[in-house]
Amino acid sequence: MVLTWLTAALASTALGQMEVETDGVRLRVEVLASVYTYQITNLATGNITHLEIPYHHSYYFQVPDGWESNTEGGIFRAWTKDPRQGIKPDQTAKFSLRVSSAGAVLGLTSATVGFDSGAKVTLTDVWTPVPEPRWTILLVVLGIVAIVLVHTVLLSRRDRRRSAAGANDA
Repeated sequence: MVLTWLTAALASTALGQMEVETDGVRLRVEVLASVYTYQITNLATGNITHLEIPYHHSYYFQVPDGWESNTEGGIFRAWTKDPRQGIKPDQTAKFSLRVSSAGAVLGLTSATVGFDSGAKVTLTDVWTPVPEPRWTILLVVLGIVAIVLVHTVLLSRRDRRRSAAGANDA
């Protein structure tokens, strides 16, 4: 899991995009600045009419014309009630969201795509904004504490040397 996340993080800085394909659905994610764009291509026979992607600290959700969206509970849901507005076979549609700078980082999750037939496809290892791991916050705090301790030790050594030098002069 850590190796997968690391690979994703390195690829994002080099390429800024990733792609997964499962059961007739291709999902390409492009990350540019703070915008995640999800490009879905339908390689199956039915129309895609539903999409669910988890997110963290995001806003400005965009869906294709004729689609609706809801962002309750940390899930970006997009759907169309009219199958004719769905993503037809061999067609592509784009969805996007913007990430705030409040503790969201690039991570891996699963996305769900639904068809007009009621069938669902789950795509794994999809890039999405996720909460910053608590260990990174702890690491920053420990780093600051370590710097303060080292600084205190260095200052106390300097003061001892000055005191010793002052005592030798007297």
